[in-house]
Amino acid sequence: MNEDQTQNIRRLALKTWLHANGGARYVCTQKGVGKSVESHISQMLRGYSFGARAARNLEIKLGIPHGLLDRDPTSLQADHLVSPILGASAAELLENYSQSIAPRADLVHIPQYRMAGLINKDGAGRAFSGTGTRLLLRDQPGLITDVTVTREWLQKNVSAYSSPENLRIVTGFGDSMRPVFKPGDPLIVDTGHTTISFDAVYFFRVDGEGFVKRLQRVPGEGIRVLSSNKAYESWTVKPEMDFEVLGRIIKAWTSEDF
Repeated sequence: MNEDQTQNIRRLALKTWLHANGGARYVCTQKGVGKSVESHISQMLRGYSFGARAARNLEIKLGIPHGLLDRDPTSLQADHLVSPILGASAAELLENYSQSIAPRADLVHIPQYRMAGLINKDGAGRAFSGTGTRLLLRDQPGLITDVTVTREWLQKNVSAYSSPENLRIVTGFGDSMRPVFKPGDPLIVDTGHTTISFDAVYFFRVDGEGFVKRLQRVPGEGIRVLSSNKAYESWTVKPEMDFEVLGRIIKAWTSEDF
């Protein structure tokens, strides 16, 4: 059995065990492991890499018997470890499941931008990355976790991105950029652009707070921060500030209420 088949067995065993034990949300709530593990489970079932280490970690976190996720789901039923919910042979289940999660070459997955200690104003929405900074995004009305688009859509609707692998989703926060975008609007960030090569809208941080604003280099002054909302005054990034460009905004989906 090759590695792809082994990983699909793990996905099918996990899906079967979760179904027999009340579903991913119920199990995560009962074990007190939080929404991050539930999100991780969703990614595994959708086809993300599911190696042996990830399987053992999930078994520990969810209270799954050691090694169960490497077992044929039909053997789990035979040993009464899960309910007999699937009425097909293991080979048929594996073939069907492999086909259902097979990635489409014409699709591009754009995940949520994640960084260390990412929080919104009320302290929710934690995520991870390598900066080690606890970042505050003010007035963020919930999160958009990811989107999937076709390569054709990306080519025709998003220009000048460095690579599809560098694209991330950030949920719009605050009203300083109205009417360009509003709180809750999905923004596509190109993380391949971490320097201010030209005037544009960037996602950046100053000390412990995150911003999405237009950045402009002004000779003799430095970096000028500009808002689209005229109620906000412009300001300058000073040398003593802990400033970091996290990416450049290359697309905003603006929403309207009807």
